[in-house]
Amino acid sequence: MSEHDAPEDSNVITLRPRTAPHDAATGAGVPSDAQRADAAIGAIAELRPTPGAVEDAIGPALEHQLEALLFVSPTPLSTAQLAELTEQDEDDLHECLLDMMSSWAEGARGIVLERVAGGWAMRASDRCRVQLGRLTRPQGDTKLSPSAVETLAIVSYLQPVSRPDIAKIRGVSVDAAMTGLLERGFVEEAGRGETGAVLFRTTAHFERAFGLSSLGALPELEGFGPGDDEVARMKAQLEKMAEARVE
Repeated sequence: MSEHDAPEDSNVITLRPRTAPHDAATGAGVPSDAQRADAAIGAIAELRPTPGAVEDAIGPALEHQLEALLFVSPTPLSTAQLAELTEQDEDDLHECLLDMMSSWAEGARGIVLERVAGGWAMRASDRCRVQLGRLTRPQGDTKLSPSAVETLAIVSYLQPVSRPDIAKIRGVSVDAAMTGLLERGFVEEAGRGETGAVLFRTTAHFERAFGLSSLGALPELEGFGPGDDEVARMKAQLEKMAEARVE
């Protein structure tokens, strides 16, 4: 079979000169080195896929999909959410995320992949804190007041909890502290209790800000607080104080 008789699906590539065939007698039509190079480049170019053709056919790699989703999401995404978005098996996805966590570990790059607030999220590396501080330059005092910290601690451990219950525990009004926590996005409304009072709980932003993988990662209170008898006594005393103020 000659090269001209090869079937269409053959892998044989025939490079034909763009000039007329070589005439041994006259020398007319003899291709130059430059013309031969152009012919070879043109033939190779025909074999290359159109830019993006391969990507369109098989889609981006799973790791690339996860990177994009986690980068643009304003909140942590759970494994189940990522599996739904990528249409992948959760177990396979989890293994991929663990590999990515190793690659995007603290100190390896400027971005860190971490498990936080019951999901996965990307954040800036702590090693770049100085540079990020120059970029953001926070205005004013961004620290939580002692009152806000105490209120936030109560919500964290007793959620969902109402504002009146928090006030009873602290023995003072918590309106200003709750307003500040709501504005910062650390707490949010969580329906109403049996008495009709609005209940509050912490947010995913709170868990992320404090580096908690979930609420279960909160420090244990056992051994740091009063015993059951002391708690009952304090509660009874606070309730009496609250009743006296009402009267």
